[in-house]
Parts: sequence; C-alpha cells; structure tokens
Amino acid sequence: MLSKNEENTLYALIRYPDESNTELSRKTKMKYPTFVSTKKRLMKEKYFRTINVPLLQNLGCELLVVNYSDFSPSVTAETRIRRTKKTIEIFDEIFLSVGETQNGFSFLFSKNYSDTARIKDARIKVFTEMGVLGNEKPKEAIFPFSMSRIYRFFDFAPLLKRDFKIGLNDEKQDYDFFPTDKKISLTRNEKIVYSALIKNPEAN
Repeated sequence: MLSKNEENTLYALIRYPDESNTELSRKTKMKYPTFVSTKKRLMKEKYFRTINVPLLQNLGCELLVVNYSDFSPSVTAETRIRRTKKTIEIFDEIFLSVGETQNGFSFLFSKNYSDTARIKDARIKVFTEMGVLGNEKPKEAIFPFSMSRIYRFFDFAPLLKRDFKIGLNDEKQDYDFFPTDKKISLTRNEKIVYSALIKNPEAN
C-alpha cells in the first residue's frame, strides 16, 4: 500500500519522465527533500524502472512492426520459448516479446520491408518445423513511421491517475512519440555514448 505522497510521486515520474526533480516537486506540491526521498524509496523498492527509448525513426529505421501468432497447445510454452530463444529472439530488431501457451506477439523496429520479411519468414519456418502453429499463419501489422502517428507508447500515466485518484490538474498530453522531422547521422563516439545510454538508462 502506497502513501498519498508515494502515489503522487510515482505518477509524476511516469507522467513527466523528462522533468527535473525540482519541477516534479512543484507539480506535486511537495517539498523538494520530501519528493527526492520518496523517489529514492520507490526506486529502492522497485516500484518503477527507467528505460531510454531510442528514436530510431531518425536513424534510418522506417517501420514499427507488430507480429502475432496463434499456437497449437501440442507443444508446451516452455519448449517453444526454449527453441525460439535460439532462432527467433536473436533478431536484434525485436524489443518486446510476450508469449503463453496459445498466443504470442512481439514488437520490433525494422529498417525496411526486406528486413521485416526476413524475420517473418524465419518465424514461420521455425514454427512450422516445431508443429506449433494453430489454424492460421502468424499475422503482422506494419506501421511506417512516415505515415503513422503514435499517440501512446507504453504510457501508464492515465492508468495510475485513475487508480490512484490523482487530483493533479495537469495539462492534456498531445505528444508524437516518433516524429520524423529530421534525420540524424552519428559519429563513432556518439554511437558508443548513445548505445551506453540505452543499455544503462539509470547510470549517471
């Protein structure tokens, strides 16, 4: 059970991930030391974790792809997952993969349609060899960044605000998570730093 200060702090951290502690303490109407100590306690007790999401649409990545598969229960989820870890989940493009006995889906960033087709073909080949597919082949939905707008991307703030009954009068969020207004070219050193920031988001 969280205290009201803890609920407000957790909500503010999720709702405004780029804001400073000073600004968040102002938004929550908490004293700065109280906000910081509450944040540290929530971090220590693992109520949230920080991730950095790379904006790959500006680095040559054209597509966000969602794959969905319907599985036959003839092969256990444990067996299927053990096999696919070595053959499918090795694709670096996949950043989220969820599965259970009869269903599975994954999200991936793809550079182009050719890469998407390569991963799709590999999935179908492995699943066919294992005899785990249901009545239909795996499905996919492809969203070109240049033609799509993503209004919500792993945004848990509305859920927290409802369940915690947060009374903060914060402005309505209208944010394009993957704008395609510019292309970026990184130097070798910038690529090293960029990769480190994504891999170690909580490091100073």
